[in-house]
Amino acid sequence: MTPDPTPRPTLTRRATGEPGVVIITMNRAGELATTLDVLFDQQLSELPTVVVDNASTDGTSDVLGNHAWVQSIRVERNLGGAARNIGAEEVDTEFVAFLDDDTWPEPDALVRAVAHLRAHPHVAVVAAHVLVGDDNRVDPICHAMVEGALGRVGAGYRTAGFLAGASVVRSRTLRDVGGFHPAFGVGGEEELVAWDLLDAGWSLVYLPEFVVHHHPSPQRDPAQRRLRESRNRIWSAWMRRSVADAARRTIAEARVARRAHSLAALGRAVLRGLPMLVRERRRLTRATESMLRDLEA
Repeated sequence: MTPDPTPRPTLTRRATGEPGVVIITMNRAGELATTLDVLFDQQLSELPTVVVDNASTDGTSDVLGNHAWVQSIRVERNLGGAARNIGAEEVDTEFVAFLDDDTWPEPDALVRAVAHLRAHPHVAVVAAHVLVGDDNRVDPICHAMVEGALGRVGAGYRTAGFLAGASVVRSRTLRDVGGFHPAFGVGGEEELVAWDLLDAGWSLVYLPEFVVHHHPSPQRDPAQRRLRESRNRIWSAWMRRSVADAARRTIAEARVARRAHSLAALGRAVLRGLPMLVRERRRLTRATESMLRDLEA
């Protein structure tokens, strides 16, 4: 698909600059309550907002019951990042702001992101400037997006990736590339989406004036998260890249896993997806692969 160079018609009847909001959550009732309170205080409760509950077993349903302006969808098993696809379909707006249960935008941040998308119809995703914790540390991914920039788009930087939980996307465009893969869970699930968007001719933009705060939940298993991210990097490579590129990435990830004493676990995780990798393998165009190689060099 080649993006239409002309602006797309507005699909939502809501005012310009107002995206739908989709939040995914699982067993983080406290964090979710904080995020929803911040959105309410910023009067973002006026936006169509959907929370997709990935089969929580804590007090998440009570939190959602206390925020009647939120539409909630509970799924019976953890869909990970793919739960965003359900939320995006439900809000049915031209633009969707994806947040996690521990992220929230600064006032007017979503308006800035949508304005950028409207001004640049070839842009599919606007990625946020992410500030972490109470001391507002800049997430290292922001520096990486500037250093690996593919040029400027207005006030933004063209990039090859984004953080899903701090982004605003064109709903139809995300749907066209299949959304977030149901097998990837949470952790590096954005990469496959980013590559498919780039391959379809779209641009991804990091916009420093679109600021999102991230207060990471203490309810994390860092080792499992690293394992999942590594597995997903390997899966993405074998699903879209050349054999040589995929092999190089697999070797690099295996070396890191060996140093962390998790090589066997990584091997098992990768091999469980082997039928999927064979079934869903589709090479990127040479131009896209060349661009990615240049960024990875």
